[in-house]
Amino acid sequence: MKIIKKVVCIIVIAVIMKFFYKCPIAWFFGISCPGCGMTRALIAAAQLDFERAFYYHPLFPVVVLLIISAVVIYVKKIQLSSRVKIIITVALSAIFFAVYLYRLFHGSDIVKVDFEYAIWHKMLMK
Repeated sequence: MKIIKKVVCIIVIAVIMKFFYKCPIAWFFGISCPGCGMTRALIAAAQLDFERAFYYHPLFPVVVLLIISAVVIYVKKIQLSSRVKIIITVALSAIFFAVYLYRLFHGSDIVKVDFEYAIWHKMLMK
């Protein structure tokens, strides 16, 4: 029964992502988030178009390594200490934020600021 619930949940999420999804950060604030372009980068990498994948998000290999690491840790039942988890989280957050700021301020077609797109702007300007 748990498996059926998980499968239904995955299908519902996939349908929402395909037909209705807008990035909630960009939708509300009008600014792309640090992960902007990651899904497109992973899809491009899956199609072996690595130039386009790096264009969409230069840190896509990090996410691939994280996924592989998570699977290995889960399958082999490896226990990481809280300190190691914190170090990994802080380091990855810093790297993502640094790349985000670079992309934001050095002109990227992917990471944008468009306040007119933001819902708060639309509500205030009515």
